[in-house]
Amino acid sequence: SGYTLIIHFRYDSSAPAPTNNSTFFSIRQNHTSWSWTQNTNNMFYMWCRWHTSGTSRINCHSYRTFLTQSGDNSQWTTSHGGNDENFQNHMDQDNEFIFVMRSGEHGRGNNTSGLSLRIYKKSDFENNAGREYDNALSKMEDESSMVLTRGEGIDLWIGGYHANYNSSNPQGVVDHGFEYKEVIWDYRCFSDEEVEEYLLYAFPPGPPEPESESHPEPEPEPEPEPDNPPEPEPEPEPEYVNSLGFSMPEDQEFTTAYPSPEISLNRPGAFQNGITLILQSESKGNMGTNDTLFTLIGGNTSVGEHEQLIRWRVKDGSNAYEGVEIARHDDTNLVIKPSYNEQYTLYTWIYQAIGDSISVNRYHINNEGRLINEYIYNYTQSGTIIGYKASEFPEYTLILNNEYPQISGSRASYPFDSLKIYWGNI
Repeated sequence: SGYTLIIHFRYDSSAPAPTNNSTFFSIRQNHTSWSWTQNTNNMFYMWCRWHTSGTSRINCHSYRTFLTQSGDNSQWTTSHGGNDENFQNHMDQDNEFIFVMRSGEHGRGNNTSGLSLRIYKKSDFENNAGREYDNALSKMEDESSMVLTRGEGIDLWIGGYHANYNSSNPQGVVDHGFEYKEVIWDYRCFSDEEVEEYLLYAFPPGPPEPESESHPEPEPEPEPEPDNPPEPEPEPEPEYVNSLGFSMPEDQEFTTAYPSPEISLNRPGAFQNGITLILQSESKGNMGTNDTLFTLIGGNTSVGEHEQLIRWRVKDGSNAYEGVEIARHDDTNLVIKPSYNEQYTLYTWIYQAIGDSISVNRYHINNEGRLINEYIYNYTQSGTIIGYKASEFPEYTLILNNEYPQISGSRASYPFDSLKIYWGNI
């Protein structure tokens, strides 16, 4: 749908001021017949540079071949109100700036297509007023857009100037106090809401304004204390909320070997209730019959009674869905049949038992970069399993990439990235 470039700069005013053509970024045609040492402006989707022709402003140059209009586009930023913008007046010590370049259907905001650069200053957001997309320090806008129909790739160049570039004279803004804190590039034109969401992330709200002083009415005289005042009650002990009990790969390395290690988990005395399992991995391609992601057992499989609490299969038998089996208190199992996860996608699986409540969820990032919570099941456990609620077992056994007892043909063999086990309530 277009292009988006977001750059978050940190600024140090003790550095020398930028010079003419000091470059913030270049979006350029990728072509084998050109090099970065060649002195030409005829390859630019956009060249964003410092300009010192009596202005100390930001100049944006785009060449005609890469625009939907016929001619070149070379504009200087103006203030949000439309007046000339002397950017140097805003370069305060230890300030931060965000440059947002958009081209496409939302390029000029308010669902208006075109091309724009908006610059935001951190100190403008610190007073908690005007914390929205439209609170720009300066901007450049044009009705044309960057073309989407060219066959070659695109080069994103930061830290140097394209003309006669060499390592001893890069002519980038990093030599003049600007530090690249974060760079985001997307072949999609962000909406106003997505830009505002990033601004709130990068420039979080400051402390609330202090309340105006009030003058309370004088308090009544205290009653005289009795001769034998009661003993003060002891301060209550602090209530622990949760604690990280086990972590992979920090506490133990992941492996896809068979048989899978059986991980023993012992509940600490400070947490009599609550367990949360958070597991992350990229999903695989076609799965085999009954391939199992993980199995959690209440109890120790080597000593005494134990019972399967949850088994998650990424393919249930030969069926076209997954199989999640959760133990109930009446010696039966709930069987939930969610749809297949998407292939080669980063997923997070969460099993949580707190008090009488058991919940199972699955998360992933979709093609638009949004977090999707796939609700699987919530269940209230009214009884116990071999004397315990699922949230109360003193010991648990976790098996990754297999069921229990383990079967060689039931391995999902997922390349897990992270496992966290928490005790208590999170």
